[in-house]
Amino acid sequence: MVNLRSIQRLIVLTVLCLPFAATVIGESLRPQIVVVIPEGAGFEMMSAAEMAGFTDPTPAWGESLGWTRLALTSYPAARTDRATGEEQDINLVYNPVSAWSGSPATPPLFMASTPPFEGYQWLASTAPDACSAATALSSGFISFLRSVNWDNKPRGAGTKAPYGTTLPDWASLSGLSVGYISDMPIGDPAGAALAGISSHAAEDRSFIIDQYISSPTLSVLVTTGHPQYNAMGQAIPTPTFRCISQQQWKDLRTKARANGWQVIYGDQNLVGINATPSADNPKRFIMLEYGDTTEVELSGATHQQLLGNLAASLRFQTRMALDYLDRDPDGFMAIIHMGRIPHLLGKGEIEPALRETAAAHLLLTEIQSWMRDHSTNAAQSLVFTPLYEYGLIWGSESARFPFAQAVNRGKGRQPGIRINHTGPTNTLVPLLLRGPVTQQVKPLVNGRDPVYGPYLHTSGLHTAIQRIFVSNQVKRNTPDTPELSDNPTP
Repeated sequence: MVNLRSIQRLIVLTVLCLPFAATVIGESLRPQIVVVIPEGAGFEMMSAAEMAGFTDPTPAWGESLGWTRLALTSYPAARTDRATGEEQDINLVYNPVSAWSGSPATPPLFMASTPPFEGYQWLASTAPDACSAATALSSGFISFLRSVNWDNKPRGAGTKAPYGTTLPDWASLSGLSVGYISDMPIGDPAGAALAGISSHAAEDRSFIIDQYISSPTLSVLVTTGHPQYNAMGQAIPTPTFRCISQQQWKDLRTKARANGWQVIYGDQNLVGINATPSADNPKRFIMLEYGDTTEVELSGATHQQLLGNLAASLRFQTRMALDYLDRDPDGFMAIIHMGRIPHLLGKGEIEPALRETAAAHLLLTEIQSWMRDHSTNAAQSLVFTPLYEYGLIWGSESARFPFAQAVNRGKGRQPGIRINHTGPTNTLVPLLLRGPVTQQVKPLVNGRDPVYGPYLHTSGLHTAIQRIFVSNQVKRNTPDTPELSDNPTP
């Protein structure tokens, strides 16, 4: 009997593969795709972290290290919290002339607390939020605010990303294992979007957590939000059900085991996870250790130690997760998400945010080291981007002089910078690329900024990564890809 689903897949693959199939057939290297997202850290934050000496003299994102360097914009289709059903609002599309205007803004101002320059006001008023930016990468939708892989059509209801739309889906359909590693609490909606979860309402955390547990695509899930630990990873006598309710916590533990997950508490329990799979070492795991890592007391050495501990833990968890995913002979995709920078900047904590940006440098260094050690017979793609900029960060005099540069006060001292807007902005952000993904991205560049150079929309980055998965399916000559439930796991 003819399998209709197989025919549909074959047609889709044939159409998508035509532009580049000839260059990939015959390759035998297995994909290793790593996407690193230091959410909200734009060009100025990365530069300021270097000025302060918080990174190595040549940081992991340094210009001399062989990166393809582009810029990225994540403007939404509509700045509403529900689907408008309309095409792209042209006023939100990134426009260098509007973005770099230093002329005084005409009242009424979009944001009274944001300095009254046309460029500042435009960048603040056309910004995405974390959810819509993550959705653009994961599903390719240019959508509305608070969208978690939800399309902007039809009006009011919108449409959930259909099966096979998100990057985790594509990776799984290509036979790859998939991991999501984050320092944010489970249920964080932007993180859920990156992990391929869909939700119309960003606050619907019960629904998000249930989708994590029932996900047939994920092999590794590392998050925070354990109600019985504090932000330092220390056990507390009375559980705090702020990131996750008591019922959600109960459901997570029982449903996860029923769906083949092992729930792991504490970094030390990760050490043996990469042993030969057995009845005591299941095929996939959820890692929860720390409590709420976004609402912490921000003061002095204690806070600096906390950030250092959390950053070191994320690096360790990332290495363990990559080792685990690498057991899949068909390859893997890992999405590593650092989400605390916007929370720190939102509270006016510039130095902790700079140290967190520097932690992204250390994480990237760790990942690059891992990839060098595991490069045999692998086609390695590495993507580094914050998706959007938070804070409209410029120099300490930038409230008086638009786009004034940061003041370098020497190593060990906080540079002269200021937060001009409490929220995301439409400022371009860095996009650093290595490996096969680079060739897929270049044809999708659709603009040039006078300061940051060539740029593309985040939905274009989605397309570029998707094409790697299609290439892998062509290479394996498997148009009749198995169902998600049949996806091989390591």
